[in-house]
Amino acid sequence: MNILCDFLTNDKLAKEFAKEYGVEAWDIPDILKALWASGVKSKEEIKKIISEMERKDRMIIQDIWSK
Repeated sequence: MNILCDFLTNDKLAKEFAKEYGVEAWDIPDILKALWASGVKSKEEIKKIISEMERKDRMIIQDIWSK
């Protein structure tokens, strides 16, 4: 029996692979945008989170506002 579950990843290839098999895969920009779109966090709060992640974790987070 195959069980497919949604998951969170920062791997673009894993996200594309999941999409091919109908599995919902979220990445950090997706989560941040959902927090903003649902009103859980303001745009300014999300910008601050992104800035901290880029500085502390050396991540590069693409523009989530145009997705």
